Amino acid sequence: EFMLLRREYGNDPRKVLKEGREVTACGVNFIRELRRNCLKEVTDYAKCLDDCRGGEMLIPYCRRLQYPLDICVEEKMGIKRPMVGYFSKLHVHESQKEQPPRPEYPRNYSEEFSKVMDELPENYPIKLDNYKRYRPYYNTFTEND
Repeated sequence: EFMLLRREYGNDPRKVLKEGREVTACGVNFIRELRRNCLKEVTDYAKCLDDCRGGEMLIPYCRRLQYPLDICVEEKMGIKRPMVGYFSKLHVHESQKEQPPRPEYPRNYSEEFSKVMDELPENYPIKLDNYKRYRPYYNTFTEND
């Protein structure tokens, strides 16, 4: 909910303070429960990450300590680690809160352009070759213009 609302309100944190507090409280409660239930496994895993290869924190070198941590969290807290690739897939969230009103665009640029072009005198010189289409995928040195 927090991420959706924050994005819909245009990243204005003042409008989603309540939801932000809930997210923070959830994270703090999770850390407390983790510390209470699986302190030894978390400490071993963290030490492995800190000590491995000069502090590079390479997870593959600590897999043997990650498995006991996963088992402890699943058994004592009821939280199962998602499968690899879970967070790279699209997930649709059905929100119970109503969407904030969408902002109306303050300007209609095509109407403004038409109005300005209509106000120009008939003999006004318009050089269309000055307005080249931007094509970053083409090399400019190969074009003949």
